[in-house]
Amino acid sequence: MYNYTMVLAKALNSVISSGVEGFEISKKEKYPGYTIAKSWIDFVVFVILLFAVAFFGKLLWNDVLSKYITVIKPLPNVFYTLAMFVALDLFFGN
Repeated sequence: MYNYTMVLAKALNSVISSGVEGFEISKKEKYPGYTIAKSWIDFVVFVILLFAVAFFGKLLWNDVLSKYITVIKPLPNVFYTLAMFVALDLFFGN
């Protein structure tokens, strides 16, 4: 599973980088003095994707797993989902 997440992360990074570079080129053509750090755009996109994955992870956990596996309790909010992802990566990651 870890290898798939790394491949997905590299693919997303490639897509985001090409989109950011295109955005910067178009802005520099319109406004000659325009500068923005690519790292800020990458960070914002990372946070948005992180919360999107956590939100859908919570939905799947609460609507699928907790209904069919009785020992699993529903997660109360998205931050518990993020903590669960970190814990699973610490325990079962490479």
